[in-house]
Amino acid sequence: MKVLLIGFFISIFWFSFSIIYPGRCAYHTSAVYKTSLDITILSEAIKLYRLENNSLPKSLQDLVPKFASEIPIDIWDQDYIYESTYNGYKISSLGSDTVKGGIGASADLHSDMTEEEFEKIIDSIKRPVWSCNN
Repeated sequence: MKVLLIGFFISIFWFSFSIIYPGRCAYHTSAVYKTSLDITILSEAIKLYRLENNSLPKSLQDLVPKFASEIPIDIWDQDYIYESTYNGYKISSLGSDTVKGGIGASADLHSDMTEEEFEKIIDSIKRPVWSCNN
């Protein structure tokens, strides 16, 4: 009897979760795409700044108002991180968990990402199921 009862509750849980799951994954996927777009736009503004000034900006605020109307915050209400690197600069977002590292929507997104790295993040949001909760 216990086994049947546990099986019943697991079935109800999975049925309920399957109704909620698609919306959560879509939200996280959209959030990652929007963050990637913001980083690309900021990167292009930095390139224009560099062409005109022969140097990188000291902060993202140096881009306003000439190269960017405003500096966006990421979809998780955090500032984008701008830092100098040995070969230029890096713009990043720490993802939904706002800490370094992570998988799925919690993964860090940055301007140096390859298309393959980005697609792995999108895939990890869709699989496994639990990543959609990040």
